[in-house]
Amino acid sequence: MRRSLPLALVLALAACDGAPSVDDGGAADARVSVDAGPGRPPPATGVFPSHPRSLPFVYTRPDVGDVVTDAEVQQATDRYLELLARTGWLDLVADRAHGWPESDPEGAYWYATWWSGAGVQVRSGSIAYVHVDIGADNNGLRTPQILEGACYAYLLWRDPREQQLVRRLTRGLSSWHRAMRRSASDRERGLLSRAAYPRSVDDVDRAIHIDYEASRPGVDADPSDYVHVPDNPDWPDLWVKNTRSKDDMGHLMRVVALIDSCDGELGTDGQIDLVEMRRLYQEWAQRVEADDYRIATLDADENVFFPSGDLATYVTRLGIECGAGYAIPLLSRYEPAGYSCTNAGLGPVADPAPGVSNSSANILRSHHEAAAALALLTSNDDLAEELLGGLAARIEGILDTYERGEMPDNARPMDVVQLMLESAAMGLPLTSREVRFLHARIDEAWAGYDTSGPEWDVRAAPDGDYVFEPRGAGIDFKDLALPLGLCAAQWVNPASRAVIDCDRVRAATRP
Repeated sequence: MRRSLPLALVLALAACDGAPSVDDGGAADARVSVDAGPGRPPPATGVFPSHPRSLPFVYTRPDVGDVVTDAEVQQATDRYLELLARTGWLDLVADRAHGWPESDPEGAYWYATWWSGAGVQVRSGSIAYVHVDIGADNNGLRTPQILEGACYAYLLWRDPREQQLVRRLTRGLSSWHRAMRRSASDRERGLLSRAAYPRSVDDVDRAIHIDYEASRPGVDADPSDYVHVPDNPDWPDLWVKNTRSKDDMGHLMRVVALIDSCDGELGTDGQIDLVEMRRLYQEWAQRVEADDYRIATLDADENVFFPSGDLATYVTRLGIECGAGYAIPLLSRYEPAGYSCTNAGLGPVADPAPGVSNSSANILRSHHEAAAALALLTSNDDLAEELLGGLAARIEGILDTYERGEMPDNARPMDVVQLMLESAAMGLPLTSREVRFLHARIDEAWAGYDTSGPEWDVRAAPDGDYVFEPRGAGIDFKDLALPLGLCAAQWVNPASRAVIDCDRVRAATRP
């Protein structure tokens, strides 16, 4: 049932954007419970208990909307595969994702992530990725869906280029932890940088210069500062941006679970990378749990501290950040540690919620997704099924709003595409109405991605400065490979209505 948004919730959610948090005063209406003293979590190993590699329960939904015909599915398949080929998505992402090159003759820890705060510079045929002085923010909400898409592409087409891309991006997720090590003997665990800037370097394998100089250091700006970590054991003379915010963490915890589709598929070295990444995020979750749901970081003097405000503090009381209340202990200790909240992961409000900013709404959604995926990963099947019901309610509420002719700023169609595809990858069966929504977005992307500009192929471009991430319509660039999960993700529900023809996708040549 839909409910109006309580004033306290509006204020508390606004706190995600920097406003003070609200004390509920022990209100009798608190709709969250946590058992006292859940005990110490198990050692963080990066290896999860045995769990099913397909959806472990039957979950269906009544179909809604006009049934999609096979001809419509075939057209969507044609257009989607043509879109992937026209954008050259797999090759473009592999070329532009960067961090530290594997070609480094000194053998420093190599990795790649997807960046904000960077551009492409072409001069006399030479290519440089140039970073700006304000640095990058929220690469952790950009890289995970690209990693998921690369994983799905590898499972479908078994091209070694995607296997290597999955490894590079997996190590990229680890790099934000490793960047916070102040020395080889640093005993602190669970710290996570916002971005990291080693020395500028040439990537010989890709004939690209990576120019980090403007961020060594860059300009400090709320909510983060540049911190010098001169004795970091992986990249000496490193500069990092501190204060990892909640915006990224739902996406990062979700990929820890959804990358399970590629667990055991990446070769011996790739498996080592995957286990290390998962271990580091377990350590992060255990630290946040122990620190009363605050995200610690380093200050300018390399001391550990807790940033003020709620950007790096979870508000789980009253079930406000319900998904985080589930996801963090599921990652930390493989069970919810007595936490429970109403509305199957939504907490005390439906979606879309009036008075909630777009960034706050996506924090709630991404942590809800993470909780559902981690519940599957840790065999908390009843909870997973409950949380899938909550994801269904989110999507249904948003589509109902669209059908009334409303377009809330905190429920933008591109964000809903991601929500829908991520939910389908963790077992939500899509209805005909949802398939038609996705088909409309595929049509928009097919018609709206103009790949004739030089930014799509900078190796053939004239001298100039170009955007790092090309843009289009319908589907966010970073999400263009997520539909592959409908055919490759291990927990996809067989009861779902078809969006694309997966037999044809599997049989297709890698775009």
